Amino acid sequence: MKMMRNNTFSRRAFLGCGALALAALIYYLLDRLWYAAVPRSRPRWFDDSRDWQQMDKAGHAFAAYQMSRIAHRLLLWAGVAPEKAYHYAALLGFAALSPIELLDSLAITHGASAYDLMANAAGAALFIAQEQVAGKQPIRPKFWFVPGPYAALRPEKLGHNFAEQLIKDYNGQSYWLSLPLPFLPADYQWIRVVVGYSATGMVYGNPDQNRRAGYQSRRHLLLGLDLELPVRLQRHKAGKITGFLSQTFRLPLPAVKW
Repeated sequence: MKMMRNNTFSRRAFLGCGALALAALIYYLLDRLWYAAVPRSRPRWFDDSRDWQQMDKAGHAFAAYQMSRIAHRLLLWAGVAPEKAYHYAALLGFAALSPIELLDSLAITHGASAYDLMANAAGAALFIAQEQVAGKQPIRPKFWFVPGPYAALRPEKLGHNFAEQLIKDYNGQSYWLSLPLPFLPADYQWIRVVVGYSATGMVYGNPDQNRRAGYQSRRHLLLGLDLELPVRLQRHKAGKITGFLSQTFRLPLPAVKW
């Protein structure tokens, strides 16, 4: 019993130190990658509800959900009781992203966004609601990215290279909700359906500014099939990692676009 308590304490200490170190690294990289060339100002709020066709809000919700999901697994690994782990995980998912608004508030080009905070809350809420109702995550937010031509038109804002564009270029991003097909037997639940959202034609975030510059942004609704790694293939470490990734990223399969 004493050995078990020591092991649990060690895991929790490792988890806490690792989380702090990772958070510091992420915010340092964001500060260098996203905000390095942006002049600073006094903290302020900014209404960005119309910008980027709300693709950035989809990104915030997706990230908060995934942070909650990862935190949940780590908390269970660290010995936190299951009935408490998902509550803590949702709080961590929201808390992990929300300090980004502090960096935004200091940028003279924009500011902190209440809508970003609401999107963070929505992503964490989706995670905790499914745990409370179903005890699992049948609806899975997913992400995919394909580089496009728009980043070259404004690389200082949309990214100079793939790593920057992955975060900054909303034209190449798509966000999906992957849903199970209820009529399929359990052995075939790795075949799913997805509904997605994307937008293109955004060289400037504000739609009026984008239009004045000669660009026309367009929203897209998407519908298609989704595939994940079957549960029977997730018994070993490599399979578990691959399965986790297949539940996070939507494969570039054909989809219907409106």
